[in-house]
Amino acid sequence: MDLSGVVAPLEVADGRGYYLVFWYDELPLGDCYVRAEELPMSSATLLNLASSIAVDAVGTRLFGASFSSAMPPGSISDATAPTLNAVEIAQLSRPLEASLAQAEEVGKEQRRETISIVICTRDRPEYLEQCLLSLRTLDEKAAEIIVVDNAPTTDQTRKLASGCPGVRYVHEPRPGLDVARNRAVRESTGSIVAFVDDDVRIHPCWLRRIRNSFLDSRVQAVTGLVLPQLLETESQILFETEWTFNRGFSRKVFGSAFFASTRDRGVPVWDIGAGANMAFRRSAFARFGYFDERLDVGAAGCSGDSEYWFRILAEGGVCVYEPGAVVFHAHRPTMEGLEHQLFNYIRGHVAALLIQHQKYRCRGDIRRLLITLPHHYARMFGRRLLGKADSQSTNLIVQCRGYLSGIAFFLRHRSIPADALAASATQVTAPASTHAQHSTA
Repeated sequence: MDLSGVVAPLEVADGRGYYLVFWYDELPLGDCYVRAEELPMSSATLLNLASSIAVDAVGTRLFGASFSSAMPPGSISDATAPTLNAVEIAQLSRPLEASLAQAEEVGKEQRRETISIVICTRDRPEYLEQCLLSLRTLDEKAAEIIVVDNAPTTDQTRKLASGCPGVRYVHEPRPGLDVARNRAVRESTGSIVAFVDDDVRIHPCWLRRIRNSFLDSRVQAVTGLVLPQLLETESQILFETEWTFNRGFSRKVFGSAFFASTRDRGVPVWDIGAGANMAFRRSAFARFGYFDERLDVGAAGCSGDSEYWFRILAEGGVCVYEPGAVVFHAHRPTMEGLEHQLFNYIRGHVAALLIQHQKYRCRGDIRRLLITLPHHYARMFGRRLLGKADSQSTNLIVQCRGYLSGIAFFLRHRSIPADALAASATQVTAPASTHAQHSTA
């Protein structure tokens, strides 16, 4: 719902409610669910609702972290954040226009970073085609677009990518999402490497917002907002309400203060974003190493992204969540697909906790593994016994299986891959050799 134009009332929708995302032009400001029994809803009521929801996103964009009460504790790396000035707020004119202008601000001395867009995929040409089509709508051009075909069983992806102008195809025979990501880093030439999943569609402003988020030289990684493409089936609604990729509509900075304040109870690096929408300085891979190939799809199942953000924070780097950089994700349409996804998410998360502890010895990882998660599952089990189960406990058995499987996976793969710890600076920072637009490695 675009607040920059006429806001139409919401009508009754066949007994169903609405999921609303409020925008001002191309800037997302907040979301909410409107139940069927709240319909119809007038334009005036909608505008009041939008105003109350958008205040955090607008305030933090205009006045910084001191405005928002929704920021995670200690999340701002800059201890000199400005003090909130009530007079300045009172004198502010047209805050929505001002927040949009702030989101588009580019420093005069900005060095134009070159961006390589990477899509890692395996045997999903129907998703990949839609993702590539959405890239054509970007309002800025990338330095290159790379499709990494990970251990394919057919040649459909190669044919699709090779038929798209400006897309470079790379075949990676070893299975594993983090294997494919590492191959992409080696193949890419941009000073920023931006990853999107094959099952997303990309907003036209995405690349520009990613680029602008690297203006601060301290920033090593950027993530963006992930919204659902559809909310039609039970599994899609359950995922979005209980397991969402959405990390909110306020810009957040995660640095040393965030890490220090949370390390003893388990650093919630999953709050930084989602691997479906993330970007890194190319130089970060020389400083922090490559993705740990024991994690994510094709291995432990998940958390290769969050483990890397953990590594950045543990080494003194900064990560930024920029909700103006938007992609739309295709959630699993069936409960069977969702259960498989959740099993892998929990399995990968548990494995990542142990891998993080193996590298950095943060006791919070073990606390979360042995206390927080078991207590969470025990509480959900107790609620089920009392007949008070909530929607998140629907897949409790699947989650518990994933938890145990993650521990077993780590015990079988304790050896640390060399790529996860260090990378040759010459390998990572030097541009890859020039390729033809359609090459098969």
